[in-house]
Amino acid sequence: MRKILILLLVCLLVALPLSNVTLSKPAKPLVVVWAQGLLKPDKQLKWMMGNITEVDWKVITKEEGLTLDDLKGAKMLIYVQVDIAAKVSKGDLEVIKRWFEEGGKTVWVTGESDYKGDCKRIPNTNAILKAVGSVLRNDHAEAVDRESNCKKSYRVAALIHPEPELSFLALNVSKPVLFHGPGVVALEINGTWKPLYAKGSKPVANVYRIAVTSEKGAIAEFVAPLPHAYEPGEEGAFTLMAAELMPKGNIVILSVEAPFDHYHGMWETSYHGVSLDGPQFVKNVVLWGVGILGKSG
Repeated sequence: MRKILILLLVCLLVALPLSNVTLSKPAKPLVVVWAQGLLKPDKQLKWMMGNITEVDWKVITKEEGLTLDDLKGAKMLIYVQVDIAAKVSKGDLEVIKRWFEEGGKTVWVTGESDYKGDCKRIPNTNAILKAVGSVLRNDHAEAVDRESNCKKSYRVAALIHPEPELSFLALNVSKPVLFHGPGVVALEINGTWKPLYAKGSKPVANVYRIAVTSEKGAIAEFVAPLPHAYEPGEEGAFTLMAAELMPKGNIVILSVEAPFDHYHGMWETSYHGVSLDGPQFVKNVVLWGVGILGKSG
């Protein structure tokens, strides 16, 4: 009798019209973009959200007053300081820290150079990095490149040369990526600032370089204070983007330019006649940040 009832139930389900059957779709990972102080739609941000459809997007534009509800359910936070006068408050830092401590999170913090007013972005960048326990820092300088650039040395065409552990970030990326007037990545270890070169010693085992200048890179200086880890006029290959793999499956990414805003973001396919792979690279970073591409350690 039981077998007959089961067969009847199966036949009934098969006979139902497909329009009456609701199939639940798996939820996409949520990426929150804190575009601090954004007042009008940003073309590059719209392109990002329209082309990276593997995730859901949420944009927050408030200058301060971030809440845990703003970050609820987010797998990744991308911070871009649009208004150079905006401040990240202690309350904002506490919210980001508490969210990050849940584990399995990625925060992509974007920084800047010390060129004129741009330098006002550096304190917020470093405050967020400190709040989540990262050793990555945005040093107070500008990196220029006299070889790999978009017709001017400050329009750096960054080379996407991730270390082997993060090689997937270069997937389908054969051209450089625009870092317009970038800062330079450094480390702060127990209160001491150290350089993070594209080649050479590795001061911290869990920090990985991603984007660098060519060997024709140099450190420029515009506004006090002087850099902490580098010397003005110093030459060589310098790190423009790096990641730190943290406990609890967390990732911290620092790029000393942003994927959008900041005069010209990374999301460019060409600039001043130079072909670029910005969109593909940014997509790779986002998909890694939410766990779709590669691995976190």
